[in-house]
Amino acid sequence: MSKMGEYQQILLDMLKEITSLCDRMRIPYYLAEGTCLGAIRHNGFIPWDDDVDIVIPDNYAEFLYSCQKYLSPRYKIMGGLFKDENLRIIDTSVRIKRPDNIVDKKDKLIHPWIDIIMLYGLPDNRILKRIHYFRLFFYQKLFKLSDREHIYKRKRGKFAALVVYFSGLIHTEKLINGYSQLKRLKNIGAKYLFENSNYVVAFHTWYGVKEIMPKEVYGDGVMVPFETIKARVPQKFDEYLTQLYGDYKQLPPESERVGKHQITIVE
Repeated sequence: MSKMGEYQQILLDMLKEITSLCDRMRIPYYLAEGTCLGAIRHNGFIPWDDDVDIVIPDNYAEFLYSCQKYLSPRYKIMGGLFKDENLRIIDTSVRIKRPDNIVDKKDKLIHPWIDIIMLYGLPDNRILKRIHYFRLFFYQKLFKLSDREHIYKRKRGKFAALVVYFSGLIHTEKLINGYSQLKRLKNIGAKYLFENSNYVVAFHTWYGVKEIMPKEVYGDGVMVPFETIKARVPQKFDEYLTQLYGDYKQLPPESERVGKHQITIVE
């Protein structure tokens, strides 16, 4: 168990309520990415981590309904259906500053959040699997360019950095219909349902094609300690973490042990 900071305690309170709701309503979920890594390597948060990621299967109408009906009033749902490619649950009782915020704007105040990432099904054929993934990727990027308020400052490759730069020059948010791109993305994602697929992908995340995995990696999941609670991680978590991180048991150099978002609590 790590020694939590104030912001991590806020996230843990959110995580406890969300996972308890999912367990009560029998809604499948898994801790994902760095949150899963923290659960396995640290029995909680990675000490320098400042976000939480959860993945759920693509049919998330019941999750939306349950959150709207049963979550504490201070927790609100952002996104969903044709509003965003994933969901985000925020704590409206706290405000924070995120200095990596938006490429076009100065820092602004936002709320603590937990990302709820969709698990989409994929075809079995190796070539069709990649084609389907890159179709999802293409329309997701078009959607992002239609809404530059969600393009965050972070390290990018040269090509991606050029795309972001020129999107600001030509104001892609005025040229691209975000609703249409998101509708295409959702329709493509719905072609292969999670429950009927042998392969799945968590979309959209930091890890790209590394997120393409056999569905059996997730399986029914296993409950593991996470700070003061227990939460579900992929059943084959060793295979999952190895595919994303390689030797995930090895700590990174001290120079890289910094939070992704550099959060500051304002009030």
